[in-house]
Amino acid sequence: IQSAELLAEGPDPKGLDRAVFSGGVQYRETLPASRGQAAAIRVASSNSLVLGLEGALNQVTVADFRQNFCFVGPIAPTPPGSVVQCSAAKMPAFAGTRDTSVVAAGDQGLYNAKAETLKLRPGVQKSQSKVVNQQTDVTAVEINLDIRQDAFTAHGGVKSTIMPRPTAAKGAKTAGLFDRGRPISGVASELAYSEVTGIGGDIGDVVLVQRGEGNAEANVIRGDRVRLDEGKQDIEANGNVRAELLIEQAPGLRDAKVPGRTVLTGDRMTFVDTTRQVVFSGDATMDTIEAGVAQRLTAERITLDMMAERRALKNLEAVAADKGEVRATLPEGRVTIGTRLTYDAETDRYVVTGAQALFVSRSATKGPGICEVGTGTELSFLRTEGYSNVKNKGGSLGTARERKCAEVIK
Repeated sequence: IQSAELLAEGPDPKGLDRAVFSGGVQYRETLPASRGQAAAIRVASSNSLVLGLEGALNQVTVADFRQNFCFVGPIAPTPPGSVVQCSAAKMPAFAGTRDTSVVAAGDQGLYNAKAETLKLRPGVQKSQSKVVNQQTDVTAVEINLDIRQDAFTAHGGVKSTIMPRPTAAKGAKTAGLFDRGRPISGVASELAYSEVTGIGGDIGDVVLVQRGEGNAEANVIRGDRVRLDEGKQDIEANGNVRAELLIEQAPGLRDAKVPGRTVLTGDRMTFVDTTRQVVFSGDATMDTIEAGVAQRLTAERITLDMMAERRALKNLEAVAADKGEVRATLPEGRVTIGTRLTYDAETDRYVVTGAQALFVSRSATKGPGICEVGTGTELSFLRTEGYSNVKNKGGSLGTARERKCAEVIK
């Protein structure tokens, strides 16, 4: 430790229990070489440093760095006396030489060398705390860093960026709801992240954003609580969930340069990459726009099964709650209502079932105010067609009649 001044004190006969370094503090800690790992150092700087001691200067319990704190390590050894300076606003251009290297900055840093933990806190300057490593870049009011486990928790106005893992960036395949080869940015009131497990959790008015080419927003997930398994690409969100995703829908539109935007909402969302399944439940809605054509689906639960190697819809199922309904509003003023709806994207066909399922389309011959209504227990129709095959249980034909559109489309 280097500084302009030092004051150390403690009761006799226990020895020193406190030391205060002030004036351009430079802290340097040597990490001995281990199996497969060369010797390294951790360095830090601050205006002052208060050490908790157990009898002597080399028996440190906790190091309290105050004002303009900066921490870097582990890195390759540098010449003695080299100065390290940084701040939350201006971080070094490097994050170290090891996979576990980290740069941290803030007003105050509480460092426990034995436990290998670091707590960043706001001080007199009330600056934001910041931690940067190969995988994450996070800014918050408070950050608790577990250096040994490569994990941290952040609290208060959290802004974060999760960088793609090197192996994922090389392949850059679209596996989950987010592309593997692009960073994911987020804001939340709290954040927990572990590089060892690859699991990150955001809490409190969470927004996760992954931008596409040209810095355009590609995929956005919002919720009261969002948990992202960055390794598996699994996602779980709860409370006021809203996802804006670029998903390829109908097969005839899959060669478009930009997939249509799909907006899904619900009380809860889950995505499991191994099954390629997205589930929205609790007053779920789904809005899609492809080639300028809008569609809307409402149900208690909406399940999307996607293709294995692309973010393209394979099939869909929507289920109503007890005494509820599934309603789909389709192009050209068509509406279908039932208790269960399925859609096969490859054949472009819907099947709707229910005790009294309806298919409503505007009449092509009777004027704009007249609709053709098909009623039965099972309806089957193509997304682009204005008529439906209607039948009842046992194979009998359903009914078809003409009614005023205002009476049936509500």
